[in-house]
Amino acid sequence: MFCVQCEQTIRTPAGNGCSYAQGMCGKTAETSDLQDLLIASLQGLSAWALKAREYGIIDHEVDSFAPRAFFSTLTNVNFDSPRIVGYARQAIALREALKAQCQNLDASAAVDN
Repeated sequence: MFCVQCEQTIRTPAGNGCSYAQGMCGKTAETSDLQDLLIASLQGLSAWALKAREYGIIDHEVDSFAPRAFFSTLTNVNFDSPRIVGYARQAIALREALKAQCQNLDASAAVDN
């Protein structure tokens, strides 16, 4: 695990970050990895939400979901792994729905990776 997320992050002359099986805040490596996965999923969702707006598609569910899911990754807020997995799955489902809507309007619609 490597985490630099919170005020409890270990700071040493060699560098900053918790790099043990568990962070100083109590976060496990599994939770840290799942939070990283959720952030990556939200980045993909955000890219397609931005592309969708270029086509006039505004998804209010995405607008509500994204900040709620992102907040769940903030310091000491949510160490519930199944909940984080659920958010990641929902982000992917919402992303795929937006992608399909965009590609129905323009078969060549794509986002930068």
